[in-house]
Amino acid sequence: MPIASWNSRFLTGIEIIDIQHEALFETVNTLADAVKVNNASPRVGGYLEMLATQTQEHFTTEERFLTESRNRQLRSHLEEHRALNTKLQELQTRHNHGGLVSADVALFFAEWFAHHLAEVDMANGGSNGKPEPAPGA
Repeated sequence: MPIASWNSRFLTGIEIIDIQHEALFETVNTLADAVKVNNASPRVGGYLEMLATQTQEHFTTEERFLTESRNRQLRSHLEEHRALNTKLQELQTRHNHGGLVSADVALFFAEWFAHHLAEVDMANGGSNGKPEPAPGA
């Protein structure tokens, strides 16, 4: 049973963003499954790396949309992104030095993405999750 359930409430109406969001949910679920099997496995490190890469690619895409639309909440949105990137880097470092990754880590990411998509992305994206138009556009 997945710990992160993708559903239509997370749809923004921006195809590339929606595809990236859904892929992040899939990776969190794959990470959770790997942790359950063997939390010291190199596979866990690989899934952490995959999650970090996908997250960075997604944040870059999303931040471009927010910047182009001159979103008023850009700064706080960027701060949330940076905080999650820092957490991912810390986990990767810990795992690479023999630290275990618990199931709570996967749950943290599932909850973070669900909250961020449903609350922050939608609130910062204007109607239907689409970026607000630039003034005068």
